[in-house]
Amino acid sequence: MPKLENYITGKWVTGDGEGQPLLDAVNGTTIAHATTKGLDFESVLDYARKKGN
Repeated sequence: MPKLENYITGKWVTGDGEGQPLLDAVNGTTIAHATTKGLDFESVLDYARKKGN
């Protein structure tokens, strides 16, 4: 099952753990997993404040 990455601080990063299942809206099957566990949100906020848009 694919694990989605997060685009933060200018790069693609994978969170820790299995994450939450993302379900197909039509048939309810799991199509991927996503997680933000273990990501450094303090650095994400600092990056956003410095870079802006």
